[in-house]
Amino acid sequence: MRNKFHLAILSLLLTYCFAPSNLLAQQLIWEAFVDTHKIGELVAHREVNDENVKVRIEATFNTQVPADLHIGRLIETTYVNQILVESSASSNDYLSGNESAVQVVKKDEYYLVNTLKESFKLKHNELLGTDLLYFEEPERIREILSLFSGKLLMISSIGNHAYVLDEDGEQTTYLYQKGELSEITIVTKACTIQLRLKP
Repeated sequence: MRNKFHLAILSLLLTYCFAPSNLLAQQLIWEAFVDTHKIGELVAHREVNDENVKVRIEATFNTQVPADLHIGRLIETTYVNQILVESSASSNDYLSGNESAVQVVKKDEYYLVNTLKESFKLKHNELLGTDLLYFEEPERIREILSLFSGKLLMISSIGNHAYVLDEDGEQTTYLYQKGELSEITIVTKACTIQLRLKP
């Protein structure tokens, strides 16, 4: 009887010690507005465990004022030792039918980027993706990978914990308060979208 009890305790301890443990799960939500009209939300989820960090970003924007805008975006990434190892990003403009899909995979000494139109290599050993901007202020980061295009982008500090990215005529500004991303402004050809962190 005592041996069975000891075996049961040992089994529980081994299960506890060797099971993957979630150290941190974090979810943040930003509400999206055009002027005063709420057009959707952006949800960012990050899960940190002993082996890796997984990030999922999902956004849906719908508005007819001042222009028709019906967009869905999804990013899923994995980081190991604070280095991007794989990413999958997709975007759909439901009104025009335009869609994009980009996959990024780390190889030994480069990253392989696959889009719907082409495949190419980025000769870098370590990269970070734009999804991390939702969780961390990029105080020491000057270059970051756009997960929607596979292009390397420069991050410019514009003071007061604010940073800007420019890509294909779209400018995105990130504003941080006490290290937390509080506001995002996306300037497109059609309109300006403001996202505010939900309390």
